[in-house]
Amino acid sequence: MSTNALVFIGTGLVLVILVSLTLAHPFRAIMSALRDIRQGRLNVRIPVRSTDEVGYTCEAINRMAGGLRERERLRRSLSLAGAVQQSLLPHSPPEIPGLDIAGTSVPCDETGGDYFDYVPLTQSDPGLGIVVGDVSGHGISSALFMTTVRAMVRTRCDLPGNLCEILADINRQLYRDVGESGNFVTLFFLGVDRRTRSITWVRAGQDPALLYTPGTETIRELKEGGPTLGVMAEADYTNGSDRLSTGQIILIGTDGIWESRSQAGEFFGKDRVRSVIRNHAHLTAQDIL
Repeated sequence: MSTNALVFIGTGLVLVILVSLTLAHPFRAIMSALRDIRQGRLNVRIPVRSTDEVGYTCEAINRMAGGLRERERLRRSLSLAGAVQQSLLPHSPPEIPGLDIAGTSVPCDETGGDYFDYVPLTQSDPGLGIVVGDVSGHGISSALFMTTVRAMVRTRCDLPGNLCEILADINRQLYRDVGESGNFVTLFFLGVDRRTRSITWVRAGQDPALLYTPGTETIRELKEGGPTLGVMAEADYTNGSDRLSTGQIILIGTDGIWESRSQAGEFFGKDRVRSVIRNHAHLTAQDIL
């Protein structure tokens, strides 16, 4: 009896030691890999030497690390695309006597579809074009599309033609390039002639700009224009025009302003935008912005 008991005890001890040796090394590798992942070192891989639960755990950690590496690569690509996109936006407004100008773009993601630009207009020299656009979608594809639109606008503005002709030509070229993809861009184009103190504008599917006149405290929507760019092969555009008076304020924006939501889900709304303009009309353009 005692001999049999000793045999069983000895066999049990041997099995415990074998199991411990079998599991200790994989568990050490698993713990080491998890520590590396937690500290941002994602180039880890655990050897998979079995098909049991331990092997499944090792393979799952390897797949997780691979997914995290791909996610980090995508994050860096988005960050780079966002930096390139921001570098294409104006760093400072043009200095033109009699005008006070300010502009900015605040993307909600690493990259966005909104953009603005200041471009010289050869047909109204010395004239200034102020462009605000919103391309469809988000992410890297939208950032690339935005740079395409920007290049088209700048290239076309170097050639003769009024604002309606400029947008008609841009629309025609965009439709040829991206019409089948379903991509499009809304745009507001404002032309300023400081010699005659006059403005001309064309709206291509974009929300109307707001023109505030302090004497009457009225806000007028600048609605004249035509369809969104890139949707149809041929499109006609009409322009609006007006004379400027001292103290007037023009706000050109995208729906990212008035469609911003509070934590309670309430839209910021255009009424608040109008209130900001009225209540701060005595400030500089940068302060209003």
